[in-house]
Amino acid sequence: MKALIISIDNESSLKKLIAFAKKLRLRTKLVEADDAVQEHDDWMKLGMQNLAKAYGNDEPDIDNLAVKEPNPEYNPWKQGAL
Repeated sequence: MKALIISIDNESSLKKLIAFAKKLRLRTKLVEADDAVQEHDDWMKLGMQNLAKAYGNDEPDIDNLAVKEPNPEYNPWKQGAL
């Protein structure tokens, strides 16, 4: 799921935008700006905590020596190749 955050100061524009979103069958959630910023910050903090758990300092390093059978068809991706 993707999220789009839009800040609108004009009440009539907000009502028109919500009506348009409903016609497109999009889910809408109206929150105060401060609440949206706090929710975003909370999700970012949660993501960083989980990444720290997954890739913590106590995790073993995995290098090329851990590969038991190399794939001869492996073609490493190079930036700018597309």
